[in-house]
Amino acid sequence: MQHSALHVSRATPRQLREAALRRARIERMNSAPKADADIVCLSASARSAAAEHYQNPSKVAPAEPLVVDYSGMWFYNLVFGTIASANEILATEPKIIEIQKAVAKFYEVRVQEILSARRSRDIVRPRQVAFYLCKKLTLKSLPEIGRRFGGRDHTTALHAIRKIERLRAEEDGLELQLITIAKRLGGELI
Repeated sequence: MQHSALHVSRATPRQLREAALRRARIERMNSAPKADADIVCLSASARSAAAEHYQNPSKVAPAEPLVVDYSGMWFYNLVFGTIASANEILATEPKIIEIQKAVAKFYEVRVQEILSARRSRDIVRPRQVAFYLCKKLTLKSLPEIGRRFGGRDHTTALHAIRKIERLRAEEDGLELQLITIAKRLGGELI
């Protein structure tokens, strides 16, 4: 069955005005001069002058855009210059499971014991060392590290890291242990 009647729009006068304003805005945007590939930044006064020009083209001429060269700004090297080095760091940083295995091998315990809920002294110290090395040798967050240690909370990881930092200054033997494990993993403690 075919319909011969045309579709009739039942738009209100307000909807018709809004549609006409949208079409006019699109026409103004399409007729405006296109910017080059350079990044253009307008000052507040230039933006307001440009807005007035687009509302009433005969009233005010738009200000010339200011082309900004970001390469001389302080954050350019931070954002654009370190991307390659960040990728290199991510490629060479040890994984959390590798750290856990290295710590378990050094302290002669099993990885499952480090991940377990046991709190005996011979398990707690390797677990805290593993937390510390995970934070120092990787870019992982505390919640992520805690999850990888049997679903522990980030505050548990933070407590372990702070304790090892405090003991690192007090115990000479612990400093040597941390450096040895870090070297085995290909990392370096600062």
